[in-house]
Amino acid sequence: MKQLFMLIALAAFVTSCNELKENEFKVEGTIEGLANDTKIILERQNELGQFVALDSTTLKDGKFSFKNEFAEPEFRYIQFKDVPGKVPFIAENGTISVVAYKDSVHRSSVKGTYSNDQYLAYIKEGEASNKKRKAFQEANNAKWMAAQQAQDTATINALMKESKKYEDEMIAIGKNHIKNYPKSFISVLFLDHLAGMPDEDKTELKKWYDNLSETLKNTKPGKSALEKLNFVVPQLPSNVGQEAPNFSAPNPDGKVISLKENLGKVTIIDFWASWCKPCRIENPNMVALYNDFKGKGLQIIGVSLDQENAGEAWKQAIAVDKLTWVHMSNLKHWKDPIAQLYSVESIPAIFILDENGTIVAKDLRGDALRAKIAELLGA
Repeated sequence: MKQLFMLIALAAFVTSCNELKENEFKVEGTIEGLANDTKIILERQNELGQFVALDSTTLKDGKFSFKNEFAEPEFRYIQFKDVPGKVPFIAENGTISVVAYKDSVHRSSVKGTYSNDQYLAYIKEGEASNKKRKAFQEANNAKWMAAQQAQDTATINALMKESKKYEDEMIAIGKNHIKNYPKSFISVLFLDHLAGMPDEDKTELKKWYDNLSETLKNTKPGKSALEKLNFVVPQLPSNVGQEAPNFSAPNPDGKVISLKENLGKVTIIDFWASWCKPCRIENPNMVALYNDFKGKGLQIIGVSLDQENAGEAWKQAIAVDKLTWVHMSNLKHWKDPIAQLYSVESIPAIFILDENGTIVAKDLRGDALRAKIAELLGA
């Protein structure tokens, strides 16, 4: 009997020490340089991306704490009054330690629970790559601006290619995190991001998803990732392998012309507009491509999404950019029936057709576009 009372007392002691329920977390934090009674707000983001206050406290001798509930792991934020920036952390069961810095909130340290520890490790692992990317951007900002002003596509493409190296490094770090830490909330966040990228291997991503913990699979990003991975691309008329649907529209002289009557051995349908800066920047590449391959059977059909009152701007852009191929436009902006027929939601957009009018590739640019045209024309 005495042993039984001791066990009951011990259980009561453990329960009192472990004061957090499964759906609760506690934040214990410090920050220097702020006055006592400075207001500190605990926030989360709603579905619209707006920050919503959940709780508040005040600073006492450089220390603060929160205790709150969560339905599933998600990011929460700490906002100090009159201090720019927020401290992000992952709401999950346990005690979370925060060391914040008044003059550099982004350098705050968050640890103490599994996902927060892994988040900190992920940030530290990516620091070197982020520093290199930032240094590259700062060193080449003037060069980038000058290249855009001069429509120097060669320089722009070279800078974008170099910048992509740092993006690829961060993606590689994220992929390793997913594989090595299937119980980390950061893993499901990054997997959801990758699942929405068209060039990623969905089969590989599905394997990683299956390896996630059940808790993560049932979070919002977990459900979103699964929905993206299970999404089957509908057989739209503008998909690769489909016959390109015919269309017609007025050319700059007002004559109605059609796709079928202007097909070449290889045809590029180029959706663009005079107001589209990326389109205009790419135009010198298109001019060079056309001049190099028009004698071998390349045709380009430019479909402009200019507005009704922009007919002269459209014609002027054709002349200024020296676009000597076929052009047409309904001057209906995003309501253009050709754009809707081809499910075009952003420009520039490219469709490549073979001599039979079958779509063989889409949305290629620069070297990739040139290589594909050379392949199709046997050049």
